[in-house]
Amino acid sequence: MRAYLLLLSLSLLCQCGAPQPPVCRFLPIGSRAPAEQVLATAQANWKTLGIPAVAWTATSPVGVPRPKFQPPNGQPGNVTVLLDFSTPVPQWNFQKRWIKQNYRVEANDHCLAADWTAPIDFFWYMCDLDDLRIQNVRIPERFTEETGLFFLQPYDPEKIPVVMVHGLASSPDAYRDILNDLSPEPWFHEHYQGWLYNYPTGTTWLYCAMLFRQNMEEAADFVRSKGPDTNFEKMVILSHSMGGLLARTAITDPEQALYNAHFKTPFDQLGVKPKTRDLIREGLLYEPLTTPKRVVFMAVPHKGSPIATFRGTSLISKLIKRPKSLTVGLLDATVHSMQDNIKADIMLSEVRPPTSISSLSPNSLGFEGLSNTPLPENISFHSIIGGKGDGDTPESSDGVVPYWSSHIEPVESELIVPSNHSVSNDPAAADEVRRILFLHLKEENMLYYSTWKQNSVARSLRQKSRQLPSTMITNVLGTELKSCCTDPITGFYRDGYCRTGPGDIGLHTVCAQVTTEFLEFSKNRGNDLSTPRPEFDFPGLKDGDIWCLCVQRWVEALEAGKAPKVNLEASHLSVLEFADLDSLKAHST
Repeated sequence: MRAYLLLLSLSLLCQCGAPQPPVCRFLPIGSRAPAEQVLATAQANWKTLGIPAVAWTATSPVGVPRPKFQPPNGQPGNVTVLLDFSTPVPQWNFQKRWIKQNYRVEANDHCLAADWTAPIDFFWYMCDLDDLRIQNVRIPERFTEETGLFFLQPYDPEKIPVVMVHGLASSPDAYRDILNDLSPEPWFHEHYQGWLYNYPTGTTWLYCAMLFRQNMEEAADFVRSKGPDTNFEKMVILSHSMGGLLARTAITDPEQALYNAHFKTPFDQLGVKPKTRDLIREGLLYEPLTTPKRVVFMAVPHKGSPIATFRGTSLISKLIKRPKSLTVGLLDATVHSMQDNIKADIMLSEVRPPTSISSLSPNSLGFEGLSNTPLPENISFHSIIGGKGDGDTPESSDGVVPYWSSHIEPVESELIVPSNHSVSNDPAAADEVRRILFLHLKEENMLYYSTWKQNSVARSLRQKSRQLPSTMITNVLGTELKSCCTDPITGFYRDGYCRTGPGDIGLHTVCAQVTTEFLEFSKNRGNDLSTPRPEFDFPGLKDGDIWCLCVQRWVEALEAGKAPKVNLEASHLSVLEFADLDSLKAHST
């Protein structure tokens, strides 16, 4: 009475017309994965329970109000579909895979099948946020309903929010590739939840920063109404381009710096309308956010962009239609700021309020004030900067933001990637974000295994592996990966090799000779490797058997003093991202 076997058979019959290997499962809409990656994921799910699918909770389209934090069009969910025979009439059963990992059938727990990239891809297929890049700039007022935070999945207090803030003439889909790369990682989907921030990029970045701060405060109130905010307080913000100015401004205490850059007259002596006074107070004299623990800047113009001063750019700026609700207050504030700075009477008709483009000029008063607001010491910062071949010299640039503007101190790390301004789409930048998020979990003591090991040894071996033939898979020594064992036949792909791929969620990359002590340790940790599981083509292990172990389990055993011996030549290169080479050599056969 194996529900999952019947379900697989039914699904394959329905989708393909005849029994075939489980390639015809629910695939991501518009998947860009090569055929071999699709096959690998299908093979992985053949050994799990159920069929991975995407649940879709419909919401209202762009421009129509909806409950807070729900994205336009709908919200995706990673589910596993089962057919339950425990009732007289079999029932379809849908498990929320983002919450539940295992399902009990009779006396055994089985890992539920999952495709973590499918919900992300389906979301962008269904959602219209990625269609608002130009509209957000040209006519920002029309899309004020879409200004806010959007949760990619129902809020989970057990997970840390990763807030993604896009840049000018962009949309949250700037993080599509990063999300697609991170989603399959167990440590990511077990500990993080994605929040997208969308805003009208046609308005000045100081005003957008005010909106961002207000939306983050609303999110804080929502979270605290649901219970403890422990993981909310561990928030990470990813920011690209102008989005980095929003993030930096929102978390930095301006004191009087921003106000003094715009006005010489004390605030309580300004002769402005009440609405204008409120706008100035909220935009320049605010209390900063205290929630994020870590912020990543990607190609952020901390000192502005020279492109904003070009003649053609100025013409584009004049085409932007400012929100009517903002224009009067901003005009009034702009006039008083200009009068205060040059001590002359200025007619309202002679002034155009700033736009996002004009406010990005290095000469704007906003950057003058921002330069006098240091980064808070209680938040960790990282910079990822695009460079087109000139390194970290003052003359280098990503084509939009020069290095002298994107460089900021102090930060925990700065990485220059060979990219244009679209840094968030660069694979090297995605790897760096991956490293930073993994590091964040380690420092928050939320991992059950050791640090992400991107040390000099691992980096040099990666460089070495790139010089080898493209078809060659490398080991931790940087040479060709050797076979681990064929009796019993091991490897995630049951070919004798500890190689890995997109479907290998457990990362079966360590070739080890197991011991009785290790097998007992693994069983106590919830992973029984001694009992045969014919349905998974698993013979059960005994003392002395050689097997491709999950790297996390081996590292966990290492920290407990129970790690088995390792065959270095047969252990995959990626093991170095979890354990250092010295530890591996100390336990080598």
